[in-house]
Amino acid sequence: MNISELIPFFGKNYVEIAIYCFIFLIIGGTLAWKGNV
Repeated sequence: MNISELIPFFGKNYVEIAIYCFIFLIIGGTLAWKGNV
């Protein structure tokens, strides 16, 4: 997915964006935690 595809996508479904951001934070946080431990 590139920027030109993301722009109209952001305007349509902010609920899905929030879900994806939430999942991204969980995955990123888990990887960071495993990396520190």
